Amino acid sequence: MVFPVMIFLFDEKSPSMTQQISSAAVHILTGKIGSDPVACATHNNGSMTIFSLRITRRMQGEYQNTWFCIKTYGALAKVCLEYLHKDRLVHG
Repeated sequence: MVFPVMIFLFDEKSPSMTQQISSAAVHILTGKIGSDPVACATHNNGSMTIFSLRITRRMQGEYQNTWFCIKTYGALAKVCLEYLHKDRLVHG
């Protein structure tokens, strides 16, 4: 079973999160969770979850792993913390 997750990738060099959201690129990634999600609090006492995602691709006959650091916020952060665990397959 594949667990759907909405993932937004933002440019950390941009000065404003609001500007980033209005011009965000949405990517669909399918891979496995690299580590159990970790819960954090944001500066305004919101919830945030951080986890790593491993994408494995076959290129020129060899397998290549690419790692992503995923951050989720609010209600999605709580859902990810509850349902995602290391080595679980996710798509979104």
